[in-house]
Amino acid sequence: MSPKRVALVGTTASGKSHAALGVAEALGDIELCCIDSMTLYREMDIATAKPTRSDQQRVRHHLLDLVDPGEEFSVAQFQALANEAIVTVELRTQRALLVGGTGLYLRAVIDGLEFPGRFPHVASALDAIADSPHGLARLYERLMVLDPVGARRVEPNNRRRLVRALEVTIATGRPFSSFGPGLSEYRKTDVALVGIAYDPVGIAERIEERVQAWLEAGWVDEVAALSRREGGLSLTARQALGYKEILAHIEDGEDLGECVSATIARTKNMAKRQWAWFRRDPRIVWVEPGETLVSTIASAYEEKLWPPHHHRAPKWETTSMQRRAPSSLVTFVKAHGAGNDFLVISKEDAAGLSRERVIALCDRHRGIGADGILVVGKGGETDLDMTLYNADGSIAEMSGNGIRVLVGVAVSWGMVNEGTVSVATGAGRKTVHFENRDGLGVGYASVAMGKVTLGDEVSLPHHVARGVRATVGNPHVVAVVESDPHHVDLHALVKELAGTTPLGVNVEVICARNSEQIDLVVYERGVGPTQACGTGSSAAAVVAHRLGLVGAKVTVKNPGGDLVVEIGDDDNVTLSGEAKIVGTIGVNLQALDNVEADGAR
Repeated sequence: MSPKRVALVGTTASGKSHAALGVAEALGDIELCCIDSMTLYREMDIATAKPTRSDQQRVRHHLLDLVDPGEEFSVAQFQALANEAIVTVELRTQRALLVGGTGLYLRAVIDGLEFPGRFPHVASALDAIADSPHGLARLYERLMVLDPVGARRVEPNNRRRLVRALEVTIATGRPFSSFGPGLSEYRKTDVALVGIAYDPVGIAERIEERVQAWLEAGWVDEVAALSRREGGLSLTARQALGYKEILAHIEDGEDLGECVSATIARTKNMAKRQWAWFRRDPRIVWVEPGETLVSTIASAYEEKLWPPHHHRAPKWETTSMQRRAPSSLVTFVKAHGAGNDFLVISKEDAAGLSRERVIALCDRHRGIGADGILVVGKGGETDLDMTLYNADGSIAEMSGNGIRVLVGVAVSWGMVNEGTVSVATGAGRKTVHFENRDGLGVGYASVAMGKVTLGDEVSLPHHVARGVRATVGNPHVVAVVESDPHHVDLHALVKELAGTTPLGVNVEVICARNSEQIDLVVYERGVGPTQACGTGSSAAAVVAHRLGLVGAKVTVKNPGGDLVVEIGDDDNVTLSGEAKIVGTIGVNLQALDNVEADGAR
């Protein structure tokens, strides 16, 4: 006999439990392991659609009635008990058929997901926030900053999962999404996955019929008895489908008809979410109910023709339906340093970036809007590596504000800790010191820019006193004026310099107000006028210092905020200032592909 295991999955009301009974009786020597997050509670039988006593007498079931309804029970605990149950079945030379619709519990068992420990003191503090006005929204915003990947996997109003994700992220210093192989990775498994496919209309009708059957079976009385039990119900049990709604009727006096309607609507939504979860798993073989199901599962156990030739999505799922779930949805963090703003994306998510998409993303009217895009990944010989795209899609060597922002986002994601971080850039290895300040997403970052190399003087229009070329890993021309630099026509100045530097330069116009302050306006290569420029501020400070206009430490007042530049005895420059995270944005990259064409029309 082959030791291969099989899992039968489907949405709520898909008939998977009834089908599993038929398969077990048809094939023999099969015991059912129920992979469900709610049938594990004792006394919660009707609205969980728990197999009846008669069903359990026909075929042996496992993982039912494990805990008291007043207890909390984690997926990690379930994982351990499920593994034990499967081994027990197989030691009796029987075959385990896993049956369920709780996707996370199934993945925990078949993929061996890694689950972190519990941190009650952190969870208690988060629960207190959740109880406050708009508390769930505040927690979700915090998770979006700390673990944007994990946030995409949690519904904003799912209190239990939201608190758990933040509990782990805060207590361990690692994003919750970083534990285990990750739900987006579908690894090889010794479990053959078979899915029961019903069309959405059929599922909706079956849900309505099932809820009516619950009423006739004494659903309201069961929930009333649970509400009176000593010790009450755990938070998880209270959120169960059908129990949450009828508790509102019993405890809060809400209209029974409205509570029943709410149960039907919520169950239909859950079925849609289950389908969305399962359809992403390429390992599932979809089979319509009937004789084919028995033969498919038999083949899976015997490892004959697996997967079978009919491995395809259900025929009712049309191409237009498939297009509704964008495969190109990725997460960007919007952040800025002194108004110099960037979109930050992980290297793993950046595969779909192209020059055209960078331009579209940075467009301030048809895209999100930014001075550039930063791609961050784990470095080889450094903590991080950085790739910088200008708003015109070109790649830049270095950005003083960009690297400070990038490290701030990496800290919020848990990629690195606060303190000193090394980063590989197009201008070489750089070191950034970052510390959180004032609140979530607000930090202060200093970057060792290295030495600023000054070049020759440049002939400039008569209203500019003098111009000096400088290199800070990228090229600059610093134009010194004696009055307000905002009065200089930046576009005309850049146009005049364009012919002298084929690859383009960053242009800063500065005026030294006193020995400790410079006013600056900047035109960045590949971007245009910006609110601030870190390399430009560094170049400006060194030029002004060499001309005797300022000291070794100077505040550079950019249009968007202040940056501090310090020139060391060895001529190495340090750039410092705030780095702020604005928010996290999910973007369908495919939707950007026609942005330019739309704009042209």
